[in-house]
Amino acid sequence: VYFAQVAESLRGRSQPVRPAESERSAADPVTGLLAALCRWHDGRKAAVSFQFDDGRADHLTVVPLLLREYGLKGTFLINPGRSGFRLQAHQWAALAADHELGNHTLHHSGAANDGEAEAEVGEAARAIWALQPGRSKLLSFCNAGGTTWTFSAPWSQFVEKHHQIESPTLLSMADKYGDIVIRYRETLAKMIADGGWMRSHYHSVGTGGLNISEEHLRAAFEMTKQGVASGDLWNAGMAEI
Repeated sequence: VYFAQVAESLRGRSQPVRPAESERSAADPVTGLLAALCRWHDGRKAAVSFQFDDGRADHLTVVPLLLREYGLKGTFLINPGRSGFRLQAHQWAALAADHELGNHTLHHSGAANDGEAEAEVGEAARAIWALQPGRSKLLSFCNAGGTTWTFSAPWSQFVEKHHQIESPTLLSMADKYGDIVIRYRETLAKMIADGGWMRSHYHSVGTGGLNISEEHLRAAFEMTKQGVASGDLWNAGMAEI
């Protein structure tokens, strides 16, 4: 029997801290037990995820085709309670065969009390589990932006109870934010140098609003593809990573 103690909490950090090589492992001199901190999958230097928001129409058409072209995987945040979702449920289930579905709450409408908050998180989770059966219940969770939530219970009661994991976005990829291709390149290089996790966030492919042009999306995908091919990057869905 052995015990491990977390010396410092990682809650609230946007990135894990990569320790020095001498700090990655420890051995017990009496039992010979050796414990070591894991590296990224397949010995990669950094991880990278693409997160697509709000279950938009082009997430079932344009985006999957582009991801397939570059050999990449994405996480699609959906609202299973929204009008019309049931008519597209089979398409989302098909998408989940190659990618990952994430919980963006049931209706994207917030909550007025504990019961509504529980339903927005829990019912959405159950709907997504049904769309991708046989997989882990762990889901990436992103609260719906622009909504109001009122409840008395700890937020963790709703999220952790339903096997959801929250990971804040590192880089919002919308053309309105300036030269996002340069920002993506610089952030990606920093993640590789620091051993971090690149998490970029997208809405629709197009112009205006929070959208990104196909040209800029392709540029981000191409950089990532090159990093994967070189052995530097591990690309996978949010919950998988």
